[in-house]
Amino acid sequence: MQVILCAVRKLCGCVSIIEKLKASGASEEAISDTQELESPISGSFSSNLSSDENSGGTSSQRPLGVKKSKLKKKREENVLELISTMKEEHRELIDVMQKGSTDMQQNYYVKLLALQNEQKRLEIRRQQMELAKFQDGNKVLYMDLSTIGDPEICQIVQNARAIIMQKEM
Repeated sequence: MQVILCAVRKLCGCVSIIEKLKASGASEEAISDTQELESPISGSFSSNLSSDENSGGTSSQRPLGVKKSKLKKKREENVLELISTMKEEHRELIDVMQKGSTDMQQNYYVKLLALQNEQKRLEIRRQQMELAKFQDGNKVLYMDLSTIGDPEICQIVQNARAIIMQKEM
């Protein structure tokens, strides 16, 4: 969950950077004029191209079209970089979600197998108890009554034999 929140924050940051690069309703000229005013270098160049200083062809200022195209190219590169970053983060988010889904499915199968094993253990325990009961019944059925000296115990064993025989039929 934290990974998802982190990715969403990065996405919001990228969107705000893109919005700052291109102000809503502003033309290319307004953006370049704003950048020229904010630039500390812009004051060192002469804005008069027809002066005698620049007549020799040694102008240090670029033509306006080159500067605008360079700014436009830089903005496009920044946008492409942001888009590629967002795509990579999107892929990472999908990978995390798929891994979580796979982990949940594996956890389900492990729990299902544990329940099946517990069911088998209970069935084996039930069969063991039935076998023990059957063995006890056989002991009573095959007991030699002539070796028992007490007539009351002899009567109890005969009653138990009758009950066992009724259950088996």
